[in-house]
Amino acid sequence: MSATSAAGIPGTYRLGSLTASTAGGPSRDLYARAPRGYAILPPRRFRGVRIAGGRHFGTTPAHKAALFDSLIAYTGTYRIEGEHFITEVDVSWLEYFNGTDQGRTFRIEGNRLILTTFPAPDRDDPSKTRVARVVWER
Repeated sequence: MSATSAAGIPGTYRLGSLTASTAGGPSRDLYARAPRGYAILPPRRFRGVRIAGGRHFGTTPAHKAALFDSLIAYTGTYRIEGEHFITEVDVSWLEYFNGTDQGRTFRIEGNRLILTTFPAPDRDDPSKTRVARVVWER
């Protein structure tokens, strides 16, 4: 299927992988253990939740912060513009994403939906640029 064809997008997907490269370096997993998650994509609405593997109950402020740092969750309507998959975020685990457009390039390969972020400041070192790649599998 063509990278710019949205017809094959709607469905439920399991997270296959979540990797990133910083400043053009090699790709690496974003979490120490394989993350788990789902994306539910009916026509026009996106709901995605993914969490890192190996999560444990948090009792201290540091453990609770680590749990929060391992979570990614947001929802909103989506639209396709050429090869761009853009989510208009209405609810997010991070308040500053609410009301923003989050764009990704996308392509479909068989049962996989591959989303790649636009270059953005690295979350660990904002002086560097990072690109993340999420592979969702039906």
